[in-house]
Amino acid sequence: MTSDLVPDTASEILAGYHKGEFSPREIVSRTLERIAAVNPVINAHWHTTSDAAIDAATQSTERWRAGAPRPLEGIPVGVKDVIDVAGHPCTGGSSIYLGRRAQTDATVVARLRAAGAIVVTKDATTEFGIGGPLNPSFGPTRNPWNLQHWTGGSSCGAAAGLAAGTIPLAVGTDAGGSVRMPAAWSGVVGLKPTMGRVSRRGVMPCSWHAEVVGPMARTVSDASRLLNIIAGFDPHDPRTVPADYEPTHSAVDVRSLRIGIAPEWWESLVDSATARAVADATDIFRDAGAQIIPLTGLPPARELHDLSYEIVFAEASWVHESHANHHDSMDPVTVRRLGTGRGVAAAAYFELLQRRADAQRRTYAALDPVDVLLTPTTVTTAPRLDQLELTIDNETVPLHHGYALLTAHANLTGFPALAVPAGLTTAGMPLSIQFTARPWNENACCRAGHAFERLSRQTPLAPDLTLLKGGPTMTRVRADGAMTDSAYLSGRLDPGGVDPFLGPLANGLSQSHVPAQEPIPSLHRRRRRATRPDR
Repeated sequence: MTSDLVPDTASEILAGYHKGEFSPREIVSRTLERIAAVNPVINAHWHTTSDAAIDAATQSTERWRAGAPRPLEGIPVGVKDVIDVAGHPCTGGSSIYLGRRAQTDATVVARLRAAGAIVVTKDATTEFGIGGPLNPSFGPTRNPWNLQHWTGGSSCGAAAGLAAGTIPLAVGTDAGGSVRMPAAWSGVVGLKPTMGRVSRRGVMPCSWHAEVVGPMARTVSDASRLLNIIAGFDPHDPRTVPADYEPTHSAVDVRSLRIGIAPEWWESLVDSATARAVADATDIFRDAGAQIIPLTGLPPARELHDLSYEIVFAEASWVHESHANHHDSMDPVTVRRLGTGRGVAAAAYFELLQRRADAQRRTYAALDPVDVLLTPTTVTTAPRLDQLELTIDNETVPLHHGYALLTAHANLTGFPALAVPAGLTTAGMPLSIQFTARPWNENACCRAGHAFERLSRQTPLAPDLTLLKGGPTMTRVRADGAMTDSAYLSGRLDPGGVDPFLGPLANGLSQSHVPAQEPIPSLHRRRRRATRPDR
């Protein structure tokens, strides 16, 4: 290995190990150097495992020398800070748990270690996975494509780290789009598996019916490879199912793909650049011989979104009932969302679950003729942190209006969905398309995503990190837990006012009428730019 290179993807790192070009100890050392250089600006990683990571890398180096590597031997991985990593902090993004250290590994972490992966970071999250962008305990995570913009959440640190090249793989959680939205806004890949595919033991809970653990990466192949490691039945999690999963690594015959399109489901909700990205992707598949099949019968996107969030907020309020005496130290967005959930009575909750079952049946039937449904991942590109609003062409709407509008359906139904980069806007912000499949068909999503990467000739998107020069250095919490970041303290989250993140959702979703430094040194790694032209 030459001292100035760290490969872009896990697949490239593994290939380099096989060829003897570099060792796990070298890669992990360079990874930690890069985190130290970049993280003070983007605030993606709240904790590094440092010495433990180097020790593990030394052991991985010996395994490669002995010719006995495991599937992810020596690959650095980031883990969202709601997932337990034994001996390291797990705060859930909340000051309530600033002193907490996990005693045991979550099942997914144990499986990562068994496969030879090396956990190097605990990654930023919104508070408990349901808070707002401006985390009062740790500060916001900034988008490497533009530091004034958010990455999306709640798996914000993983997405920012992948985009900035600090980690090649990450594990997040997704209760309404929390893997796919930040992936979309950061120009990386995010895969939400079928409910029951991946164990949630050792993960701070948010929602029983919506939340899953999912892989994030720079390529579809890497995300598929990571899912293969963390998936599987867990006797300690009764929600898991012993269903087989085969990763997708090689090219597929596009002519065998049945791509469903339903522009009326999303077209009136998105900006023009997003609509063009989906239209371009559709043309790419059609020109390559894929079957393009119009779909009907999908429940309206907003209906699915609002129903999903009613359930998530209700369940989260019960999960976090013990925190009722700590609201003064919590994110105001978290508090409002928990308050919304507490307004859902038991009878109303069971009615919500009945409506969920109906939505599952209708969506399952609508997807019957196809392998995947092709849609946008988000309605527009990443919002500015100082506005907490979405700009859809010339219209500005509250963040809640479209934040999870095109992702929540997969959480409500439990279906798998994959977010894949689809180029850049003329302003240089990432665009993303999404593939949704019926239960246990993650492989269909990955086949389509892998085909799109190949047909569109995309390499992993890479922001110009020299633009981080002069960016804000994120402050940390004080010893007493108080946040000192002026960006947050000057924000718009007025505890006594209407929350711009929630808007009318703060008044109760159960109402059916509610819509619902220095430049980063180039010696750390090589970055490749997308070959598709800007939009």
